Amino acid sequence: MALDTTEGGSSTESYVTVSEWEDYLTAAYGDSNTTVATILDLEEAGKEHRLKLSALTLNTFPFRGVKACYNQRLEFPRWWRDTDEYLYILEDKEYFLNYSDIEENAPTTPAEVKYAQMEIAYQVIDHMLSLDRLAFPEKEIKSFELGGSLAIEFFGNVQHSSMSKASISSLDIVYVYLSKWYKRITGGVV
Repeated sequence: MALDTTEGGSSTESYVTVSEWEDYLTAAYGDSNTTVATILDLEEAGKEHRLKLSALTLNTFPFRGVKACYNQRLEFPRWWRDTDEYLYILEDKEYFLNYSDIEENAPTTPAEVKYAQMEIAYQVIDHMLSLDRLAFPEKEIKSFELGGSLAIEFFGNVQHSSMSKASISSLDIVYVYLSKWYKRITGGVV
């Protein structure tokens, strides 16, 4: 079954295709990397499943702006509050129902969002799906957090990383890719 990567579609499952993910992994990590080699050897359905889950994971993040269309399934493409197209839509109380209805200056999914999806599929989703829970119960993921300080928590062990530290972990790559679009929630004591 083919993965639906239609831009702004109501049934879109992923921002990237399997071949784009394979090319990215090979270019970024090399095909001699054991995890990459294992992913490349998976059946097409297994690769698609990882990409679908990583796209849905991205859908849970609070992003700036609004979806380009009412009926689109994934969070991108998006309108930005500081663009003329978005302000025009607000003034006329118009909201595009389908992506194909946008005639001019249709927003597209940024490359960084696609890279972030591929990193989540590689670093988080593949790891969770590949664990042999009985062999290494301490390596089972308890939770993961993608924010200003990224962390994966395993049962019995926590691995943290922070952008303020001199060393950057590989999961920080996701934060760097999404930092422009990620909505930061700030507050203070009143």
